[in-house]
Amino acid sequence: MPGYEASTWTGIGAPRGTPAEIVEKLNDAVNAGLADAKLKGQLFDLGATVLPGSPVDFAKFLVEETKKWGKWSNSPAPRWNEPRSWEGTP
Repeated sequence: MPGYEASTWTGIGAPRGTPAEIVEKLNDAVNAGLADAKLKGQLFDLGATVLPGSPVDFAKFLVEETKKWGKWSNSPAPRWNEPRSWEGTP
């Protein structure tokens, strides 16, 4: 339908307070996996678009998605900087 958009996405996060060097190692490993031609092909076959990036890139994406879809949600917008925000609880 013209003028409408819907999408899904999947991301990987770590608990608040995870040391930066651990986050960097995890991010490097995930990006290396996403660069693998076989995995990229499998994900493409499932209809996925691979978007490797940094934790900062993903945080910006989460903010943009919350702004875009939050007004349409019946539940409060998630607070990405609080624990258990995905459950909609403070």
